[in-house]
Amino acid sequence: MNDELRKLHNAKRLLHESPPLVFDVDLAKKLQAQLNSKSATFSETTLLSVGTAFTANCAKNIYKHDGSVTKDIKTVSKKATDDWYLGNKVYDYKTGDMAAFDAKSRKLYENFTRMMWKSSTKVAFGMVNPPGSDTVWVVGYYCYDQPVVSGVLRSIDTVRKNVGRYCFTNGYNDCYNQRALARHNERREAHAGYIPLALDTDIAKAIQTLLTSTGFTGTISSQDRGKYSNCGENIFVLTDQTKLSQVSLTNLASDFWYGGMKYWDIAAGVAKAGNK
Repeated sequence: MNDELRKLHNAKRLLHESPPLVFDVDLAKKLQAQLNSKSATFSETTLLSVGTAFTANCAKNIYKHDGSVTKDIKTVSKKATDDWYLGNKVYDYKTGDMAAFDAKSRKLYENFTRMMWKSSTKVAFGMVNPPGSDTVWVVGYYCYDQPVVSGVLRSIDTVRKNVGRYCFTNGYNDCYNQRALARHNERREAHAGYIPLALDTDIAKAIQTLLTSTGFTGTISSQDRGKYSNCGENIFVLTDQTKLSQVSLTNLASDFWYGGMKYWDIAAGVAKAGNK
């Protein structure tokens, strides 16, 4: 459960150039133990006191899930993450403050800023389903290396707006590369014995230079590969410009390439009969 929530959080954080959260196993054990100890008196009020003895520089998000439909960990984890991310709608990216100041907006704002802190040093999650109840409680516990005031970090750690199409640094699009890398490794992880891909910035720069050159025709020749002759490439062409956003383009290309799995005999390690 912790691993699932961490991955979902980091996927959201990547959209805003916040570094990946680091899981703290000891913190998770303490949090889960406290959640379990309160099983007889469960309410949001009792949950608010969970974790107060851990450190003064931490704060928590709480999500209440109706488990009468499903208690599947992946489903609950995604719903909790999406619920806490809703605060991006009330976050003022220019000031780092709330765009509105009513109670509902404040709660959304606080949930969002906690999960997006750039300098979070620890994170842990807890989940519990009280006996005889369909309710599933999820708690995200975030620790920071700066003091937390009323559960909110303001000017010391503002969240960057979704970076959009371009985020170039040192000759290549770092934002897109990081997102595409995460999407590829997410797909690779679904297959036993997978090895995570690692980003090679030199290759990324070479590809970007080629793509932006006036001589690029949509194909890459052996001459273009140069010293990267032992590499192969996938090319995705998007013709519907309405879909052209940083996030969707990352997923569209990665998922399009992964779609070839249906033509591949995994057991034999070869293309299925009748497919090239």
